[in-house]
Parts: sequence; C-alpha cells; structure tokens
Amino acid sequence: MDELCSVLRVPPEYLRTCADTTLLLCTRDWVREFSQDHVPTVFPIIEEYSASEIQAVLAERRVPSFLSSWILLEMQILKIKDENVFPFGEGLEPSDYLSYPESLNFVNQCNTRNLTNQARKQYNQASKSTKTPESKPWYQEFVRLLRTLYPASPVIDLTDTFNELLALEFDDDSRLQSYLPLRFSVLTESIIILSFDVSEHNLGSVTRFSPGFLSDNQAKLLFIVYQLVNIVKTYQDLGVYIGELQLKDFTITQTLHVAHKPKFLENLIKTPCKPETKDLNVCIETDSICDKVLGWVQGRVSNLEYILYLNQLSGRRFGDPNFHPVVPWVTDFTSRNGKLRDLTKSKFRLNKGDELLDRTYESGDHHVTAVLSEITYYTYLARRTDNKVLCKYVRPSWVPEEYPRSIQRLQEWSPDEAIPEFYQDPMVFSSIHSDLPDLELPDWISSPDDFIIWHRSILESEEVSRHLHSWIDLTFGYKLSGSAAIRNKNVCLDFSENQRDLRVRGVLQLFTQPHPIRQKQKPVIPNPIPTVDLSDFDDPDPGTEEGGAGVWDPPSKILIPPEFHPAADVSVLESLNTFLFRAFTYKFKDKDLTDEKVGRNMTYLRKVKPMQILGCLISELFHPRKFRALGDQPSFETRYRNSADLIIREEKTVPLCIRGLLKKLLLIRDLTPFDLEPSDRFPVVSDQGLPLPSAELLLDPILSGYFPTLFAPFLQTISAIETLNNAAEYIEDSDALESLSEFQVKLVARRISPLIQEARNEHIELVLPLYCSLIYSSRTAVQACWHLLDKISVSLGPERTQETFLASIVSHYKNIYTTKHVKLYHRSFILVLMARLRLPVFLDSFSYILIEATGGNREFSETPVPTPSDQPQSHLNLEPEPSLTYGEVFSFDSWDSLGSMKIGLGTDTISSVAQNLKQPGADSIDVHASVVFRFNDEDASSQGRRENSVVQISKETLLWLPQRLGPVLTAKHITRNLLRMMSLCYLPPEGLEPTDQYFPDQQIRISPSMLAGDSLSLSVLECLRKIAELYGDHFILVQYLPWCWDLAGLCRRKITPNLEGGLLGALAVLHSVIPLLSDSILMKELDNITSQILCPVIHAATSSQNSFTSGPQVRSALLLKSLDVLYLLGLRIGEEMSRTHLNELAIGVFSAFSKVFEDVSCEKSANFESPRTQKIQLSTELAEVLTKKLAYCIYISFYFLLGETFLDETVPNICLIKKLCLEYQSGLTAPMVRPYTYREIQRTLPHQSNEASFSGSGNMIIVKSADEETENTSEISKLIHAPAGNTSRHLRGNWLAYWEHEQSRGENDGFNLKQIRLQNWTGHQGSVKSISVLDNENSFISGGKDRTVRLWSLRSSGEGEHSGTAQWVYSGHKKSVFSVGYLAQKGYAVSCDGSIHIWDPYVGCLTHEYDGSRGNPFCVMTPQTYAHSIVAASTEGNLALIDTRVKNVVDLKVSYGLVGLIRSVCASEDGNHAAIGHSSGYISLLDLRSGKIRSGMKAHDGEVLTLTSGDSYFVSTSLDQTAHVYQWEDSKLWTHLRTPPEPLHCVATYQDQIITGSTNHKVSVHSIFRDRESNTVVSKLRSDIIRGNLIQMEILPLNRLLLLGTDVGNIHLIC
Repeated sequence: MDELCSVLRVPPEYLRTCADTTLLLCTRDWVREFSQDHVPTVFPIIEEYSASEIQAVLAERRVPSFLSSWILLEMQILKIKDENVFPFGEGLEPSDYLSYPESLNFVNQCNTRNLTNQARKQYNQASKSTKTPESKPWYQEFVRLLRTLYPASPVIDLTDTFNELLALEFDDDSRLQSYLPLRFSVLTESIIILSFDVSEHNLGSVTRFSPGFLSDNQAKLLFIVYQLVNIVKTYQDLGVYIGELQLKDFTITQTLHVAHKPKFLENLIKTPCKPETKDLNVCIETDSICDKVLGWVQGRVSNLEYILYLNQLSGRRFGDPNFHPVVPWVTDFTSRNGKLRDLTKSKFRLNKGDELLDRTYESGDHHVTAVLSEITYYTYLARRTDNKVLCKYVRPSWVPEEYPRSIQRLQEWSPDEAIPEFYQDPMVFSSIHSDLPDLELPDWISSPDDFIIWHRSILESEEVSRHLHSWIDLTFGYKLSGSAAIRNKNVCLDFSENQRDLRVRGVLQLFTQPHPIRQKQKPVIPNPIPTVDLSDFDDPDPGTEEGGAGVWDPPSKILIPPEFHPAADVSVLESLNTFLFRAFTYKFKDKDLTDEKVGRNMTYLRKVKPMQILGCLISELFHPRKFRALGDQPSFETRYRNSADLIIREEKTVPLCIRGLLKKLLLIRDLTPFDLEPSDRFPVVSDQGLPLPSAELLLDPILSGYFPTLFAPFLQTISAIETLNNAAEYIEDSDALESLSEFQVKLVARRISPLIQEARNEHIELVLPLYCSLIYSSRTAVQACWHLLDKISVSLGPERTQETFLASIVSHYKNIYTTKHVKLYHRSFILVLMARLRLPVFLDSFSYILIEATGGNREFSETPVPTPSDQPQSHLNLEPEPSLTYGEVFSFDSWDSLGSMKIGLGTDTISSVAQNLKQPGADSIDVHASVVFRFNDEDASSQGRRENSVVQISKETLLWLPQRLGPVLTAKHITRNLLRMMSLCYLPPEGLEPTDQYFPDQQIRISPSMLAGDSLSLSVLECLRKIAELYGDHFILVQYLPWCWDLAGLCRRKITPNLEGGLLGALAVLHSVIPLLSDSILMKELDNITSQILCPVIHAATSSQNSFTSGPQVRSALLLKSLDVLYLLGLRIGEEMSRTHLNELAIGVFSAFSKVFEDVSCEKSANFESPRTQKIQLSTELAEVLTKKLAYCIYISFYFLLGETFLDETVPNICLIKKLCLEYQSGLTAPMVRPYTYREIQRTLPHQSNEASFSGSGNMIIVKSADEETENTSEISKLIHAPAGNTSRHLRGNWLAYWEHEQSRGENDGFNLKQIRLQNWTGHQGSVKSISVLDNENSFISGGKDRTVRLWSLRSSGEGEHSGTAQWVYSGHKKSVFSVGYLAQKGYAVSCDGSIHIWDPYVGCLTHEYDGSRGNPFCVMTPQTYAHSIVAASTEGNLALIDTRVKNVVDLKVSYGLVGLIRSVCASEDGNHAAIGHSSGYISLLDLRSGKIRSGMKAHDGEVLTLTSGDSYFVSTSLDQTAHVYQWEDSKLWTHLRTPPEPLHCVATYQDQIITGSTNHKVSVHSIFRDRESNTVVSKLRSDIIRGNLIQMEILPLNRLLLLGTDVGNIHLIC
C-alpha cells in the first residue's frame, strides 16, 4: 500500500484494501494524464470530504451521483519475479470459421499429426523430434504479454528498461474486447502496478446472489459458455496457460457481456516446470467445509470460528457495510446469567412479533428484509465512525442522543443480528466523539476486555451450542426457502423476489438440509446404571415363599432415567452423515504425483488442464447449488471432483445442450475421470473421429455444433458496444460523444436487427439487454428509439414491448432535450409506437405528450430565442389545484420563451392613410386611426419557432393523427386534451407576460398585442381548428362551446390561477372557432355565446366583487379577449344585427368605466368645455384595467360597428367615455391603430366596389384605391368567416348520432347495440366467409366465396347510406376463402382456402404459401395476431403450428382417442394455449409451448361450431344451441350463456362481454360477472340494417362498432 501511494502520489485515504482487492478513488482527468506517458504530479482531492467519508465511499464500492467526475479503479500490485518462463506465441492470428472442405482437411491433418505423435511416443521415438523450448526472463515475457492483451493501454516505464519492447506495435484484435479494460500500467524496479476498471458484477456473484438472472433462459447460460470458450481460445492461440480460473474471475454486464481479468502470475509457465508434490492420501483440502462441519459438531471448532467460516462461504467480508459478517445475539444483558435468546427464531421475528410479520408476508410475500442492514452496521459502530459518515448513512443530522447508549438498549432496539466485533474487539465500545459517550456495558462488567471475555463465554456455552444449529438453519440453511421458511416466518426479501436483477450481495443459502446438532463434549452416562439380579430366575421352588414350591417372586422392574436415550448418538450420527452426503459431493483420494518431463507438463498445462477448467466452469454455471457450499476459494481438485461426480452420478440432471460437452471435457472414456496428473491426455481421436478437444474445435459450427451460429455476430456486436461504452466514459467532446452514440446504434441496427427477425425467442433474449441499454441510456436513447425500437418490438410483441420499453420511452419524452429529440415527435416514429404498443396504449400514454409539445413545453434550441424582456426562459408550475373541477390539467416541465416579432405596418401605407384623413380638432375625437394590415409571409413564418422545431413537428403529427383515429377517438383523446392544454398555455404568471408580437388576425382585434400564452397556444388553436374543419361544426357545438361556458360558469368571487388560465383559453378558442361556424349555426348559438360566456367573463373582469389571484393583469387580459370576441361577432353578423344582439354587452362595458371615473360636468354634447374627470377610489385593480387608453380603443372600435348615434342614444355614460377619449387623445404622440370595420371588410368581397364609404358618424374614411389595394380579399374575408372546403368527413346523419352517443359514455360502459347503420361495403360476388379487423381499426380484410380477399377502408363518410368499395383485391386463391387474419408484428395478411397464403397487403405480393399438413388441405386456420405463429388444422384431424419466422411447421397431437373431425380452433391472446373443437362436441386444450395436451372434455352434445378467445377465457358454441365459457387458466367451465334457441355462428368478445349472432339476425350481448352470472340482452336486427343472412361478425373494440358479413356479399357497419 505504501509503495503504491509513493509511486502514484496518491493519499492513503483514497485507497482501501478489502480481502484481495485494492480500490482507488480518482478522477477521469487524472487517469487521462497517464496517456501522456508520465505519472500525474498532482492527485485531485475532494475538499468537502473527510478521510473517513472517502473510506466510506470506498467501502460501499459506489461513487455518489454528485461526484460525477470521480470513478473507482481496482489496483493490482505484482512483484517482479527473478525467474525464467517459457515464451508464448508471437501473437493472435486471424480467426474465422472454416468451410466444410476446410473443416474436413483440418480434421485430417490433426488426426494424422496426433496419431503420428502417439506412435512415436509408443515406440520411444519422441525424443528425436521433441525439443525443450528456450526460457526467457519473467519480466520480459510479462511485458510482452501485457502489450499483446492490452495494445492500446498506456504503460509507464519508470525504469527505462522496456523502451524497445514498449515501442513495438501490437495489433488490436477484436477478440481482446473480452478482457477487462486496463486503464494504465506502471513498471518500477520492484513492482508492477495495474489499474483495471471496477466491475460490480461477476459470474460468481451472479450464480450466488442472482440465480434468476440466468436460470430463466438456458440460452443465456450457453451464450456465456460460448464467451468463456472464446477467452480460452485466445489463451490457447497465444500458447499461454489460462490459470486456475474461477467464475469470480469473469465480470458480466447487464448486456450479458463477459470479460476476463488476466491472472498474469499464473499465465506464464516457469522453468523448470515441475509440479508440486502433494500428499493426497488424506483429504485434498485440509480445511474443507466437511472438515469444518465435522470439527464443529465434534467440538474441535469453536462456535465463533465456525460462524465466521460460514460468513466467509456466503461472501460476507469485514469492512463491507452492506455485507458484513453476522453472529447471533445470545443474551439480553439483564444479568450475568441472564435470559438466553431463543435461537429457533430470527432476531427480526423476536423484535417485530409474529403478527407484524404475518401482515408483511400477506402484503409483500416476505417476512425479513435483511439480516444486517447498512444503517444497523453504522449504528453498531457509531462510537468508532466519523459523525459525517453517520449523518450520511444513518441520520441526516448529528444528534448523539438518538444513538443507543448501552449494549442492552442496542440489543433491544435492533431487529438485526450482531456483528463479530461485539465478541472480539473491545475498542468498539470506546467513543471517538466528544459529545457521544462510550457504549455502556452491564453493571457487573469492569472493562470492555472483561465484557469480550464474558460475552464470548456465553456464545461458547453449552446451552447456546445445543441450539446454534437452529440459528444456522435460519441464517444460512434450509429454513431460508420453501415451506420451512414460511413456517418459521423467515422468508427473506431477497428470496421473495425473483432475483433476476444483477446483485453483488444478498442472503445466500449454503445448505438445503437441516444442519447437524453439536455433540456434547462429554458423554452423559446415567447414574446409577440399572442392574438386574438374575439369581431369582434360578429359584428351585418358585411355589414357596422361601424357596418353597408353588410360589414365584417376580424380579424387580428395570429402571431407566428419563434423560437416557440409547439411540441418541445413533440419530446424531445418521443426521450428520445425511447432511454431509446430501450437502456435499464425494471426495476422492488420488495417487501421488511424481515429477514428469518438462514437455509433458507444458502440454498438460496448455492443452489438457484448460479444457478441464472449462468443464468445471460450465458445471458451476449450470449447477451453482452443487458448488455453493465450497466458498469462493476452492481448489481446482475439489472443483473437478465435484464436476466429474455430477456428470457421472447425476447425468440426467445435466441439460442436454451441455451433457455431451461436459463428458468430452471432464471424462476420458466410459465415465472415467482424469487422475489430475501431468500425464493426463484426451483420446487422440474421439469416438466421433474428431481431434483432441480444444477451444477452436468447440467453436467450430460444423465439427461441434454446440453453439448456434447467431452467437458469433451477437458476441462481436455486444463486445464492440461495451468497448465503445468504456471509451465514452473518458470522452469530453460532446460532438465526438454524439457521433460515437450514433455509431453504436447504427452498428446494432446493421448487425443485429436483421438477424432477430428470424431468431427464436430464447435467442432474442440474449440481445434484448443490449437493446434495452441503448434505449434506456439518455446518450443513445433518441437514435436507438428511431433505429432499433421497431425491429425489436416486432420480435417481442406488444405486451412484452410495453413491459420493457414503455416507461423508458415516456421518460425520454419528458427528460431528454437534445438537438435530435425532435425525431421522437415525427409521425414516422409515432406510427411505430401505434403499431408496436397497440393503439389503446399509445393513446393513453403518448397523446398528451404530443399535445404538451404542441403547446411549446418540449421545445429545445441550442441558441434560445430571447424574450422581448431578454429574461431567461420561464418555467410553469402546472400542478392542478383541487378547486379546479372542470377537467384534468396536464403537468409539464417548461416552455421556451418565444422570440419577439416586430410587425411592420408599412410606412407608406400609414402615411397614405394619414394624408387622406381629416385632421381632428382639439374638441373632437379622431376615429380615423390606421388599420393593421396582414403580415408578409416571412413574418408569419417566423413566429419564434423553426420549421423543424418540436412544436412544428408535433403539430403536424397532431394534424395527421385525427384522420387515422376517426371522430370518436379524436374527441376522447385529442380534442379533449387540446382544450385542457389551452388552460395551461395561459396559466399565470408566465402566460400573462406581454409580448410585442401581433396576432395573425390582428386586423380584427382590439387587443394591442399577444400575451405569452397567446404565442404558446397558436399551434394548439390551429389543431383545434383543423379538427373542426375535418369533422364539422358539431365538434364545436358539442365539445368546444360547452367547455367554454362550463368554465365561464365557474366565475365566482375567488378565481384561482387555474381558472384564470382556463378562462383565457376558453376565450381564445371561442375567437378561433367563430369563423368556422355557418351563419345559421352562429345565429342559433349567438345568445348562448353572449349570455353564458361573454357576459359572465366581462362581469367578473369589471366587477369589484370578484377577486383574481393574478390581479389586474388577468382582468385586463380577460376584458380584452372578451372585447375581441364581441367585436368579431359584430363583424360577422353585421351592424344592424349587432345593434340588436350585442348592444347590452357593449353598454355594460362602457358602464364599467363609471366605477373608476366620475364625470364632473355630465352633459351630452359634442363640444366639451372642461374635459376633466375624477377617479373614484373603489378598486385599485379596476383603475389599472379600465384606463383611458382602453376607453379610447373600445370607443373607436364600436364607433364603426354600432354607430355614433346609437352609442349616444344607448350608452348612459357616453359623456364620460368621450371625455376619457379626449383626454387620452390629447396626450398621443403617434397615431393609434384600430381594427377593420364591417364595411371595410364588405368592400373587399368580390361583389363589392372598392369606393370610399362613410361611417355612422358622417366622417369619411378614405382608404387606398383599387389599384393600390395590397390585401387579398379572400384572406380578409376568411378572418371572419372561413367555412371548411372539404366536407366529405363531416359528421352527419347516423354518423353524428353515433358520435354523440359515444361522447356520453365512459371507457368501461361496455358495448351497447343501438342498431344505427353507418356504412356499407359491396364487392364480393358470393357470401362473406371471414372478416378480420386490423389493429388500428381504420382498415379490415374479408374473404369470400368468390375466391378473393379484399382490403377495405374504414372512414366516416356520408350520413349512413354510403357504400364503399375495396381498396385492393387479392385474387391468388383457387378455392373459396374461409378464413382471413392479420399478423400485426410483420404487417402481413393471412388467408386460407385449404392452403395458407401469407401476403403483404400494402404491396399485394405473396410472401409464402403452405399447402397443407402431410398432403391434406387445411380446414381451419387462426393466426396469432401479435405473435409469429399460425394455428391450423387439416381435414384428417392434425393440428399444425406454423412459425412464420423460420417457415417451420410442427404437427401436434390433439387427442388420445377418436373425437371426430376438427371444426374450430382458437388460441389464447398470449399465444401459449390453443383450444380445438371437434365434430363430436369434444374440446381439446393444448399447450403450444410444449406441444402437450393439457386436457379435454365433452363440452357439447352436437358439433362445435365456433371457438372464440377472450382476455382470460374462450367461448364455444355448438349445433346443440348452447354456448359455454371456459377459463384458459384451469380449463374449467366458467358459465353458460343464455342464448336464443338456434345455433350461433358468429361470436365476438369485448372486455367482459360476449356478442353472439345467428343467421336469424338475432344479436345477443352477454355481460359476464365475477360471480359467474351473466346478463343477456337480445336484439333482432331490423330489415333496413342488414341485407341477406348474417354469417360473419367482427367487433371494433376501440370504437365499439360491429362489422356484419352476409351471404350476399355485403358488409355492414353498425353501432
């Protein structure tokens, strides 16, 4: 340690040695300096951390997240050896698979060479051709091996001895990616320092603490074995001895990448190569687990020593806060001979009580959380631990009184076991803190040393020893799992979980059998020993009292003490032998090893022993329980004997995939193990005619075939990705890091994605962690989602994709802000989400994300556009208040401030208008202000956002989405949330910030400019308008307007910020949609708009009784927006109608000024002698809102709309208003801007002339002449009236009735048949045999008797009488098509006419055809929509399972006897089970995963007509006019359906409802309840609904519609 500190200039507190590992805490910049060929002169330190805190970080082996630039390195120190070793190979040669002829040639050459060498040895000719290799210095070969394995790692030579060797260039082979990264090396005169990355997980810890990580898929284990063989092959290619490798020497990542840290001290073979002579006449290991168990049972090993040994076997290490050794508490410290602890119960159970543990088990499936937690460890050692560390891990604040003051209190408080220091170290009781006293000891103890002696004596007492085995069973033994754990309330949290995540520590079960009891040290002999006097039996005359005849005196009884058990020792011995036999394997005795020739031992070490070690590693991987009790340091001999015993004695337990491999590696022949001598050799030629086993031979796919060919590209890609990840940790350049991330993703897309399309499920699991790591990582998330998500989701299916990726993708939308994350909002990726996650999940999880992005909160800009005030971007707090009851409010993070937009009015235009206006006098109001003309295209397109911004892309996606969803889903998931988003856009205070931007329709507004909320809501309003244009006015009437007046109706005295934002959003929506309404609808709704929306809002904004949280700013915004709407209504309905319908609101607005201003001389005349007013102190807020400027703007606007005469006659305080206008006008320095008047807009229409006109006041308004007019007349008129151009999809007639009906229903209301016909399709020339709806519900396919399959489009069109035609017709069939389906994962259609056709409906080409099973045509076919399989049956009763990925057909047996022909087949939604209906009424159930028959039953008396699958059930109907429901899980009958007395040919399922139909046009809706009762509603279809006989039926679950197919070729859509 000292030498390491001096060489690297590292403070000792930044190093920590635990067991055989030395950890260093350093920064990445410090490591980078080694690449400059020198040791850094300065070591960085953490100023705010003390030495004890740094040591705590090292003990935890995890760097805190806020120390992002700091890392942990594992330091390895090797002493330079002064010895010679054999040289290894020159380097790695290019490796590639051999072709078939090359493989045969390789076998021929190897066999010839090996047989020749064997013959030479047999006839003593080996010495002529065998030469002993020359030896070289150890340090020279070490440096060469270091440079060969790590050619890119910097080596610092402080001796200047290896300059020539270090100057040589070594190839960086891809096979070297399987070695643990070496960051740097330092060579000194005496030591060599190696610095490796710290890997948290290794194969040893995985097999011990995370068995579920590998055991759930055998292909994972085989893939790891494949990597181990590759590592061994690299060593063999170099001619290097691999060393006695163990599983802990191999690290593993979440992506299943295995890396190895070389054992440099064992890799080089020293000379002379002589094995050490071992005395193997005794047990191989003198300190084995068997010896320890026997020693403790027989009293030769103390209790504490044995407990610490078990802790060592379970992986617990001193100094590790999370995995420190544990010992039992044995007394309560109440007295010197106090009450001993009950060792048959865990400390957790004694502390918490059985009742609490029972409740915990019922809720969480576990009783005990941990044996010793981190908090308890630091609490135990609080007296010896720095208070900063205690504040970090125990309590955030330092309060000494909170720590137990005595050992007795500590024992009572803690639910965990004790630590060995309480039995060994007296220093733990002494405090290093001035304010925390020493730990109090019992009164009878004089010193800590006396306590240790007394406490240890209690632990070693006879009473504790007699029950200690029970505590061992609870902590390390069989009571940790199974029924024993439940009975003893000892189910640990680690065991209750599946242990499928990687862990480095946890509860480890060493024994699966009851631990033997410790024998008494001295045998207990009964005293006195009972004796029997047998002389009485020799009495000659039993009959007399004193030896007389005829009397017999019986002998005395045999008295045995109750504590005497003659069979006790035998029972103890039997239990001990049973434990040793079942817990451990046999131990063999070996012959003495003798010296062998150097060449013979080299051959053994380089060729034979590596294969034996590889066999041991494979055995330990597949059967970890057999080796768990051996600990982490067993000898090679013990490992080999256990492995050989496993394959010899328990061959059937070894999986088939490795059974032959283990036999080849571990045995010679005929189940004969090796002697483990240097003379051990494999057979020269195997039974299969292959050469000696080697790693190269095992990897060859032709000669061995142990590993699938997919493993090679999988490993290459995973290794490359892991290598790049290691390199990325030390890259600071963001551009380089982004390029690296993109390369990683595209590498996987190019190498792996094409392979997984045809891969098996277990092989997909191998690369799934790789895909997860790329999609989860924020660095590669966007690129991975774009390039990889679609391919992997096709293989996984929707359910698994949701489980694996849904939460991560949603978090990326919320947390990732990069220059490329706009891709996530593009419709191409949105389409992938809709297809792979299924439409309902997409709508629930992503629709609101798109809407929030449209509102501006997801915008990202590398150079943010500054706001007009040049303030930083503001953030909205969008948590909804409980008082806001009008709807859900979404929460999002932030929105980007929009850039200011300077709108030019055109100086020429203003001057031209100004010159033609009459100059007003000082006593007249100038009503001839300038008009705001529309913006040019450049200004309109620069609304503070780029064309490729998130807002723009998400808006385009939202405009595209409603066309695919249809009106029902659009109303439920899009427009409803868009309206809620409007409230968030205006949420105070950010939404009320003023800007200098003009509205797009500023020409018809009174408001001077936009607010920040207006800028945010532009895209949202555009989406709402486009949707209303797509589906018609009823979206406005049924959704938009009711939402507006619901909010307006909430105006009360106290108006919350959420309601303020909602009101502003409602007025913005109202102003946006009024131009879309037709004249008749507008006049019909005009009173509702004015009375239910405008009147309450204007009253609240101008009333002193209402309280606004945001003060006058929101009052002013509400009033201006209300006036905008009011003025727009006036422009729309005209001057005369405005005087009738809008006069009251106008009067109310003008009257509000009297609340603030008092008229001194109120007389109605045009001339005002003293225009003076006086403020009335009623409300400060109203004074800031009702200003002179506002009065002037309102008066000018309504002057042209209502006329001066009308205002003078109807407005009570018109004198005050005119005075306010004159006062404001007198202070003007620049001309004011006014909106267009009604007459000006009318003159722009085609039938109007462009001459000048007069306003109501008689003053002339002079505008430009016709040749100077720059305005587009159509654009100006669209500002007030913009009817939709395409009305083909407008809701009318039956479609409108259906849509309104669905709006009033909830998601769980179920299917309700209203018999409303929506659409018809014609095209089939015969009956419709089958219908299948695509998962997006905007298309469906049908097959008919006319031998065609037709693709139809589902779109709302017409009023219910529209008849559609097929989009495309597939005519590749030769017979009647009786079954069609859709493979959603591949996007293929499936149809069957006796042969199964798989074809692409988008391009119309056939991809594959299956003619039948065993020459017999198929009669039934059902595809698994979200899987890759098709279940079909032939006319001969054979069931075929077709895997469309590998074009494989598997025939399955469906019954054990003759049950008739197959009439119907259905598969469960998860694809695991299938039900087969027969002509005899018999139903068979199969497990499609194994192909085995689950069960069978006689379900009906007649032929089974249909089988239909639901979520957890399937429905069968029969010719006997019955229908039954069965559960998939247990195959039991769930309920009977009450059906009409006729056969049911049509069945569909929706949630917990079953819809059935008959040829008699009766449709029944059955609702199934948990109590097995069902409610049935039967409806007779009207004659105007359907033409022909009903023979097919399919449900659209999202839209709750029915497709009905008839025998005349028509298809009807009804609701």
